[in-house]
Amino acid sequence: MARSIALRERGITFGIGTDGCFCSDNLNVFEAIRLAAFSSRVQDVDPRQWLSASDVFEAATVGGARAMGMGDRIGRLAPGYKADVVMLDLTSINYVPLNNPLYHVVFCEDGTGVDRVMIGGRMVVEGGAVIGVDMRKVADQANEAMAHLREVNEGARKFVEVMEPVVLDYCVGLAREPYHVHRWCGQAG
Repeated sequence: MARSIALRERGITFGIGTDGCFCSDNLNVFEAIRLAAFSSRVQDVDPRQWLSASDVFEAATVGGARAMGMGDRIGRLAPGYKADVVMLDLTSINYVPLNNPLYHVVFCEDGTGVDRVMIGGRMVVEGGAVIGVDMRKVADQANEAMAHLREVNEGARKFVEVMEPVVLDYCVGLAREPYHVHRWCGQAG
């Protein structure tokens, strides 16, 4: 995690998003927001250098839009902007009892509270279900594709399993070597 507050103070756009399950394990933007907030807390002992709930929420909305070069069309609820809206169910356990809605979204939401989603003014999720998509069929197709890929990649998987202990030992040994760049998140003293 970059030193986001320092970057932002220098006018550098700070955005949060997800780009693919192959590099972040899932596509849950709520998790990405929460991790950004928590990660800032291990970078400095001074809470004034930590990202606040409003900082990370802004980074995931306005900042993400700006980072994609679309800051004049998306990322906020305003006239002239696309109506991209996630509507959350405030009876979901993550909001009961409702105290500080922004804190609930940033620190509690895990995606289970998503009730409706509107993209470009068109409702695409209703009652937590994607409209017009046969999710069972999509899941079946994905599982068939995975079975095919598992078969095709069997040799590579076996090679990786054989090499894994060697690579792990190498990485641990490398991490123990002195390094001229400070590579840990926290700062000394």
